[in-house]
Amino acid sequence: MHKVLNKILELIEMVLVVTVITLVIIGSLSWAKIKRSYENPNFIFSGNSIVNDSEYQTYLAKITATSLIDDSYTELASKLEEHPYVAGVRISKHFPNKVLVEISERYPVALINSSPLLLVDNKSTVLPFRSNSFDFQIPIISNFNIDKKLMPLGKQAESMDIIDAVKFLNRLKIEYPELYNNLSEFRINEYDEYELILEDEPTKIAIGNSMAWSKILVLQEFEKNINGQKSLSDYVYLDLRYNNQVITKERQV
Repeated sequence: MHKVLNKILELIEMVLVVTVITLVIIGSLSWAKIKRSYENPNFIFSGNSIVNDSEYQTYLAKITATSLIDDSYTELASKLEEHPYVAGVRISKHFPNKVLVEISERYPVALINSSPLLLVDNKSTVLPFRSNSFDFQIPIISNFNIDKKLMPLGKQAESMDIIDAVKFLNRLKIEYPELYNNLSEFRINEYDEYELILEDEPTKIAIGNSMAWSKILVLQEFEKNINGQKSLSDYVYLDLRYNNQVITKERQV
């Protein structure tokens, strides 16, 4: 009786060992197959309009197949977020080897006339100049005394002058979009006063030694009053430096 029982136990043990070995082999083959499928992944990018796919592809050149199999995509996302124009990334896998990469890019609100040329987004993130940067319909920030050390690429500007200028332009874009869209340059003149230069004609708007929003409200009201009769571009010069008034110089026909 014991001999029969021992043989049964030996048989069961043998079956279990064979089953485990078989499962390990199948698992190894499956893992190898999955890994091979991600050795040459097909990255599909969406949401990007500033940086082309090939540039992002270069950023991911050293990503390993193991990193792509990891459901957290931590390494992949971190690598892409090193790019200064990337604000956020969402990644999803599609077997056998497709990796969908949805990118949210930083869009500049102004170009900084410095050496080298730089751009900033609405959060004052410093962006490098690109060959297609002149395609953006954005104003130029000029004559601001900027320390290069305070303008780290891909990070928020540390220059308070630039941060304040961006806040001003952001508000202009939201509350007075007609003026922002017609703005060619935001600059500091030789008297350390702020000036806006319109793209049309052009027209110079003097706002004084501060970015006080009350002056922009006066200009907005002035434009409403002349609407249908004239436009801001009909003036060579608009002076907002004095409280609650606009001093004008009309353009000669």
